[in-house]
Amino acid sequence: MFNGCLFPTSLNPEILEGILGSVGGVMAFVTLHQMLPLAFKYAGQKQFVKIIFCGTTFMSASTTLQGLNI
Repeated sequence: MFNGCLFPTSLNPEILEGILGSVGGVMAFVTLHQMLPLAFKYAGQKQFVKIIFCGTTFMSASTTLQGLNI
């Protein structure tokens, strides 16, 4: 009974999209507002730029490889 309330089997797609969009917005806010300034402060400008470039490259490559269905 409790499991059905917490994890409904039939959820309206519009509600699910709204929930996922809200969670993504919170994650983006936390990253941009708190984590990036701290990384810049502790790692320094050169190291910060290198890590952001490597992370972006990795995410782009993994997304591309997922689209290829290898």
